[in-house]
Amino acid sequence: RKNYGKEMAGLPSFALFVLSMAVVTLAIPTVQHRAVSSEPRIVDCGGPDKILTFTNVTMTPYPLVRGSGFFLQKSAVASAAVANVTFDVKNYWLIDHGKMKIEFIHFHTDSCEGKDKQTDCPLAPGNVSFTEGHGSIPKLAPVGDYFSHGVYLDGTGKEIGCIELYYECVE
Repeated sequence: RKNYGKEMAGLPSFALFVLSMAVVTLAIPTVQHRAVSSEPRIVDCGGPDKILTFTNVTMTPYPLVRGSGFFLQKSAVASAAVANVTFDVKNYWLIDHGKMKIEFIHFHTDSCEGKDKQTDCPLAPGNVSFTEGHGSIPKLAPVGDYFSHGVYLDGTGKEIGCIELYYECVE
């Protein structure tokens, strides 16, 4: 007998996500289709001490298409200056109109520098824009509803803003 547990532990998280999708998909007897919304829905989930208030998100293209990349442009208002900003985000596939969710990717990036740079820092009080470029969505990703929960942190790790995004992926 082989010990598949050790082999599974080495798989990337996306492979585990695909495997769990296959199991869940087989367990769901029917797929409910509905009209695709014209734009993603955002929720500013920042707390009472937030510095960033998110006002708009543009996702291009929208809805997302499997096998294609996409861009996010997030608009916010900063109430104070911030020297360093990082972004911690988790994305979920929503099943049965959000009654169940499966995490499929989690990443933490430097928003001010490097390959994942989203904006110029330090942030000044006033209007702020964050731009994210993303690679291709795997063809194995299921069509349907998705949700992301992202938290922006300052250089000390204190939460300065939070955004939730509800979006769709099509064929």
